[in-house]
Amino acid sequence: MVTIADIAKMAGVSTSMVSRAINNKGNVKEANRIKIMKIVEETGYTMNLQAQALRTKRSGLIVFLIPSFDSRFVSELVTDLSHILEDSDYSLVVNNYHHSLPKESLLEKIQKFSSRGVDAIIVFTSDHTLEFIEGLKKIQTPLIMMFSNYDFLPCLSYDVKYSGYLLAKCALEHGYRKIGYIHQDDSLFNEGIEKALKEFHVPVDSNYLLEQDPDVPYHIASEKLAKNLYELEDQPEVFICYLDRIASIMKLNYEAMGGKRITFMGVGNTEYAAIAHLTTIDYHKRDLSYKVLEILNNLEEGKEIQPVHYLSKCELIIRDL
Repeated sequence: MVTIADIAKMAGVSTSMVSRAINNKGNVKEANRIKIMKIVEETGYTMNLQAQALRTKRSGLIVFLIPSFDSRFVSELVTDLSHILEDSDYSLVVNNYHHSLPKESLLEKIQKFSSRGVDAIIVFTSDHTLEFIEGLKKIQTPLIMMFSNYDFLPCLSYDVKYSGYLLAKCALEHGYRKIGYIHQDDSLFNEGIEKALKEFHVPVDSNYLLEQDPDVPYHIASEKLAKNLYELEDQPEVFICYLDRIASIMKLNYEAMGGKRITFMGVGNTEYAAIAHLTTIDYHKRDLSYKVLEILNNLEEGKEIQPVHYLSKCELIIRDL
């Protein structure tokens, strides 16, 4: 019996291209489509989806686990990924987990979908425990991590360090020298900020570093940060946050207290940045979606999944300086 792999070999193309040509999906050059369909006709190949699923153990389902649906950034990422996968043989299933739940709950979701035989699971998470990491190592289903940093899985993100660097450099180039930000241990984002400060010979001022409570939701933590900022005797001229959401809530609460003018900066170029008129970082979400498709195509072709770390491009969006 002729298989899709046989057709691909005869045509000198990938199996995913053969599939797209047969199903009339996606971008296939006309010359390749004609060549593929001629071979299909000559060999009498017919595509039986149920038989194919049993034979290859593929379901055609990709699960995307996200922290919530209430973020414009996440919704745009889901939309981009859905559109890109429309031109493939995969269907996207989106499921959310609450960011305040213990990470074991996220692990349970991953285990549940893995047991259902999906082809791959994409996980959007940026924080993890040792137990979570050890649990991931036991998952048999291919995993693609977004906004994480593991050395044993493919991880897709934006350049966190460069984002911090761009924001601080922008503030320094506009003449600001009193730069504040959220203190975090082993933070690449803060390393980027401090690299820019060093280049401009501006020392880190610990008085402008605020501590964030990691055990409370973002909006409560941001309100506390705004209050702590307002109560500083000597306040910074610029305050840089690693998320638009934190920066916008801080700005709203700080200004409501009657604080003097401070320029707030964030990351994500989300609706929060637009509403609060923040200088921010926009990173190309579609780059991440195309990388996901590349990994899925490699899996389909039988290639071993590699623990690559891919960083999308960053772009500075200047407002309110």
